[in-house]
Amino acid sequence: MDIDLHVLQLGGTYQFDGEVARPYLAFTLGGTHVRTSSAESRSDTFFSGSIGLGMKFLPTSRVGIRVEARAYGTLVSSSTDLFCSTGPDANICAIRLEGKMLSQFETFAGVTVRF
Repeated sequence: MDIDLHVLQLGGTYQFDGEVARPYLAFTLGGTHVRTSSAESRSDTFFSGSIGLGMKFLPTSRVGIRVEARAYGTLVSSSTDLFCSTGPDANICAIRLEGKMLSQFETFAGVTVRF
């Protein structure tokens, strides 16, 4: 079963002072829409947000390197069943969440170029 997470969040970045190394803090709020390719299951939308810490290394005024770690949180009810299918043969759920938050983490690095 294919599961799609569509995240729409708005936020901002606060960049601290620094000549070559500039740390920054990023924060977003919005929603996450979860759906599947199965015709029998329903989709749902949840409140979500993220917070990230990063560093930009700018040895020149035009080219640099950026590294970041970010945590995403999606608020769900204490017991949520996603992508459930009911019928005479079987009652199944693809995902069952127990708790208040679905958490995701990512880290990345990249090259930044200014024009």
